[in-house]
Amino acid sequence: MEQSNLKKVYFDKGMQFINYSKKENWAKCINACFDGIFEGEDVILACHIMELLEEGIDFDTIKQSIDDANLSGGGYYNIYNIVLRFSNHGVEFVKFLEPDLANGVENTTFFNNLDKTNKLEKNITNSVAESLHEIWRKTRLKEDGTYEPRWKKINDVNYINKLDKNKLPSNVRLTENGYEIDIANSSYNQLSFDWQKENYEAARVVAGLVIKDKKEHLDTNKIGQEIHNEWLKRNQWAKDDPVLSLPFEKLPKDEQIKDLQQFDIAKKIANNILNKNEELELN
Repeated sequence: MEQSNLKKVYFDKGMQFINYSKKENWAKCINACFDGIFEGEDVILACHIMELLEEGIDFDTIKQSIDDANLSGGGYYNIYNIVLRFSNHGVEFVKFLEPDLANGVENTTFFNNLDKTNKLEKNITNSVAESLHEIWRKTRLKEDGTYEPRWKKINDVNYINKLDKNKLPSNVRLTENGYEIDIANSSYNQLSFDWQKENYEAARVVAGLVIKDKKEHLDTNKIGQEIHNEWLKRNQWAKDDPVLSLPFEKLPKDEQIKDLQQFDIAKKIANNILNKNEELELN
């Protein structure tokens, strides 16, 4: 499909979503999501929650729907923001989900606290994603300070469109198969989105878990389970691997350490951010 036509489809579907949301027709909003306008399970689940709220389903039952979805901790705050923005029942329901944020405070303070949590989570996610990429790059570090090249095909159309075709950067080349990027000799921020995505999604999971851990003090095994389960969702090929397809608690020790290392990185980054920026402190 031509890029201009694709943009028109996105615009039309986006307008459908907005119009359905004004009528609180959440079932049709969910269909708009499945048509590819919004990525991620967060938006789809948020629409389902708003549909249940409109039907008058009790909050405990709706909360169970969220728990049954088995989202990583990173998904919850995205859901809160969507529900707050579009549902007439949003404030009351989000306060029910996060009583600590709303305990004895006015709505303005409540929203500010939620915004701080979101800002912290995004900062952690981006920093962890960069760190995970750098950890991988070190495995290809050579004595001269450069990295053994690892060329990968670029499928990110937006990234390709922004390239100066007459003067490609040193980490990008044009081959008979299309544009390729040397992911080993690229920093995280130099990567195309398709090669940022795995690290970003992994970082989003552990960032959410760090936020959740600060409030609930999660069990180490629970943290490992969520990280591993989310990785399996993103890497369907692993379901046929006799080792990697195992539940977290049955993984070899070295694999468990790899998963938990991501959480440790996120926790250190979160503490550094909080120490440097008091306004992001969680209540």
